[in-house]
Amino acid sequence: GLRKVREGYTGNCIEVRESDGNAVANIGFDTHGNLDETALLAHCGNNDGFVKTWYDQSGGTSFDLAQSGTGKQPKIVESGAVLRANGRPTMKFDGTNDLVKRSIGTDDSSPHSIFFVYRLDGTVSTGVGLLSLHETADTAMIRTNSSKVIELNFGNVVTVDNANTENTLFQLSMVVNGASSKLALNGRNATDPNLGSNDLELIVIGREEGTTDSNNSRMSCSELIIFSRAVTDKEFQKVHNNVNGYYNLG
Repeated sequence: GLRKVREGYTGNCIEVRESDGNAVANIGFDTHGNLDETALLAHCGNNDGFVKTWYDQSGGTSFDLAQSGTGKQPKIVESGAVLRANGRPTMKFDGTNDLVKRSIGTDDSSPHSIFFVYRLDGTVSTGVGLLSLHETADTAMIRTNSSKVIELNFGNVVTVDNANTENTLFQLSMVVNGASSKLALNGRNATDPNLGSNDLELIVIGREEGTTDSNNSRMSCSELIIFSRAVTDKEFQKVHNNVNGYYNLG
């Protein structure tokens, strides 16, 4: 997340490149666990700031999300101002070629628990990828389907209504575990659709992997939390409510 999401984590939050001289700096957290915006703006000045690395806070095998290509890095500071969604810092993807990516290496079999905070910026196009978790298209992903509808596919296609209204922040929470799956959007009560149970191979934000740049999303992302297990119902509600409260999602 663009905040400290694990109490025992002692590393930085993001690595940021400023647009004037392309200098990079690690940005950590303030005393409340929020992104250290003072350090971020001191680094960027009146310039733009782009996320080169979004650090993994799990404390296990490092799955940092990174983008070395300067033309593909999502923006977090614009002309000396932190970009925000519902008052909190967010990373903005341009819809052309911006993405952050990390290969997992060995396939990670289900179940998984995923908490994803996103916003579609501007006019919403159909069939553009928000989050991809497999190298093969249509295997483990979240993308737009049609007006106000988001499509999930982890082996079964499931659609979520009223989940991609433009310029509106959403949290999509799920346990991907076949017939024992769970799904919730913002403050709605959780449902129990069969989401499928495909493996995860990688993490890509901003595009569905296995497709071209035309599948990139003009979007913002504020938080992504992935557990390599099915969290309990109590844990699911606790994380879901914490994220909803932090991002003012109701």
